[in-house]
Amino acid sequence: MRSIFSSVVGNRSQVLALLLSGGLMLGHFAIIPFINPYMEFNVGFSKDQTPLIYMIGGCCALVSSNIIGRWADKYGKFKVFTICLLLSLVPIFFITNMPAIHFYMVLAIFGFWFTFSTGRNIPAQAMISTVVDPAERGRFMSFNSSMQQLFTGLASIISGLIVYRGNDGKIHNYHWVGYFSIAIVFGMLFIGQKLARQQRLS
Repeated sequence: MRSIFSSVVGNRSQVLALLLSGGLMLGHFAIIPFINPYMEFNVGFSKDQTPLIYMIGGCCALVSSNIIGRWADKYGKFKVFTICLLLSLVPIFFITNMPAIHFYMVLAIFGFWFTFSTGRNIPAQAMISTVVDPAERGRFMSFNSSMQQLFTGLASIISGLIVYRGNDGKIHNYHWVGYFSIAIVFGMLFIGQKLARQQRLS
C-alpha cells in the first residue's frame, strides 16, 4: 500500500486523475442521500413513486452511455467530458430546489441528470485509466476505487451535516447541498483540463 501511495504522489498525472475521480464522486453523491426524503416530504410524492425515478434514470443512462462513449472516441474525451459535465449541472439545481411539480416533469429532470452525470464519468474514467502503463493499471485502478469509496462516504457526511428535517416535517438546506455539488462538479472541469493537458505533454 505504501509503495502504491508513494508512486501516485510522485506522479502529477496520477494525482490529478485521483482528484478528478474523487471530486466527481463527492459532487455526485452529496445530493443522493436526501433525494427520496426530499421528494416525499417537500415535493409531495409517495414512497411508491420515487423508485420510478431511479428506473427511468437508469434506463436513460443505459441507452445514452453507449452513444456518449462513441462520441468520446470520435470527438475527444475531454471535449465530451466538458459538455456532459456542464449539462449535468442544470438538473442538480432543479433537483435540489424543486417545487411541487408534476411527476412526469420530475422524471424528465432525473432522466436528464442520469444521462449526463453518467455521461461525464465515461470520458473521465477513460482519461483516468490512461495515466498509468498497462502493467500497473490494475493496481492503480484498485487504488482509484478505494478513493472513490472514500469520497462517496465523505459526501454523505457533508450533506448530513448541512441538511436537517424541521418540525414541519420538511427537509431543509437541501438547496445548499445542491450548490455545493454544483461547485465541486464544476471545479472538476479545471482538474480535467489540467489532466488532459498533462497527458498531451507526456
